[in-house]
Amino acid sequence: MAAFMAEPVSCYAGMAVPPKEYWPMVRRICNEKGILLILDEVMTGFARTGKMFACEHWDIVPDIMTLAKGITAGYAPLGATVVTKRLADYIAERGFPHYYTYGGHALACATALAVIDYYTKENVVEKAAKMGNYMTKELHAMEERHHVIGDIRALGFMIGVELVANRQTKEPLEPKNLTKEQIGDPKYNPIAYLQELALDKGLALALAPGTCIIRLLPTLVITKEQVDEGLKILEDVIAAVEKRFNLPKKQ
Repeated sequence: MAAFMAEPVSCYAGMAVPPKEYWPMVRRICNEKGILLILDEVMTGFARTGKMFACEHWDIVPDIMTLAKGITAGYAPLGATVVTKRLADYIAERGFPHYYTYGGHALACATALAVIDYYTKENVVEKAAKMGNYMTKELHAMEERHHVIGDIRALGFMIGVELVANRQTKEPLEPKNLTKEQIGDPKYNPIAYLQELALDKGLALALAPGTCIIRLLPTLVITKEQVDEGLKILEDVIAAVEKRFNLPKKQ
């Protein structure tokens, strides 16, 4: 094996936050076997998890790190690859042709520098960590009030809310026996009802593909008032789903 590549927190798997010993163990194995560790921080990088880069939560340094999205806050399209000095020296000596038409685009790079400067001057990392902890605490309180919430997975502002029909069995909230037509019909599908009702109230909810896990990735500069407003809508629509589909609050 030449390299091991993964996201520090898997967003599309429903915000799967690994246990604290996982990444240090992977780093150690890679070192022992001479395998490069590549971390995809496209989604987790630039304050999203309450650290500038998610790998900092486990105090590890990857050999290669891929970046995008937060590097310009979406104001300009840009991706970047960061490597260790050992790899940089190897590339400088041997060469590595990787240039493209828009490589090093001046406007995108200038945007990135301005955005990174803003992260630093406005303490965005610290604010995201603080607000992410607050939001997670409030969601855990909501979990106690509504047993349709089966689990809360969170690291900073990467939060997953798993919705279940039965907390003990972890049966997904979306019934398995729905037809193709019924899956998108709020009359039959609690998830479709939840998303439609939330959108009517001004809250767009995105679910991890193939799951009943709501992915919450608020803007890093969100205020406490905005968090409270969003959580109030979320709890209201969850309560409406429980009532509409006769789901018990306690199990």
